[in-house]
Amino acid sequence: MIGALTLGRARRTSLVVAVAAASMLAVTAGTSAIGATSAAWTNGARAAAAASSGTWSAAGVGCVVTDSAGNPIPGPTCQVAFGPDTDGSADWNIKATVSTSSTTPVYWKLTIDFAAAPFAPAVKRVGEYSGGAVIAPLPPGFCSASTRVVTFTGRADWGKATISAGNPVVLDFVGSNTGSSGNLVYSCP
Repeated sequence: MIGALTLGRARRTSLVVAVAAASMLAVTAGTSAIGATSAAWTNGARAAAAASSGTWSAAGVGCVVTDSAGNPIPGPTCQVAFGPDTDGSADWNIKATVSTSSTTPVYWKLTIDFAAAPFAPAVKRVGEYSGGAVIAPLPPGFCSASTRVVTFTGRADWGKATISAGNPVVLDFVGSNTGSSGNLVYSCP
C-alpha cells in the first residue's frame, strides 16, 4: 500500500481510502468494505480525485441485492468495481462491473452519482453502451441539482436481471458535453 487516507463521516463512521501502487483503489467504511474498487487506473490524477472526493457520501449510492420487485433484501451483497477512463474522445468512458459472491443468482440495483468520482466533473450527457441495464425515471429538477444520482437495475430481456458468482454485469458508461453517448442515461442543457 502506498498510502491511506481516513475521512470522518457522520454517525461515527470513518471512510478509509487505500491506494496500492497506481493500480488499485479500495474504499472501506468502518470495518466492512463498501463495494467500490478499481483496478488498472491509467490516470493517476483521476485515481487521486476518486480517493479524496467522498464518492460514497450521497445517501443510497452503491449496490444492493433486491427481490424481484426491487426491494433490498438481507443476506447476499453486491459490489461495483469501476474500470479505467478509456475514451480520449469523450470527457470520460468508465466501465462498472456489478458482481456478487452469491452462488445463487440475485437481483441487483446500482445507484451512481455521476457528479462524483470517478465520473466527476459532471457532464451534460451520459450514455451506457452495453444495454444491459434499465434506467429508473429521473426526478424533476434532475439537471439543476448538484448531484447526478441515477439508479439502474438489470435488464431481464437481455438476461442481465440477476448476477451470481462468476456471472457479473458490466455497464459501459460514457460522459460527454458534446455529441452522442450511446443509450441515453441523461441529457442536461
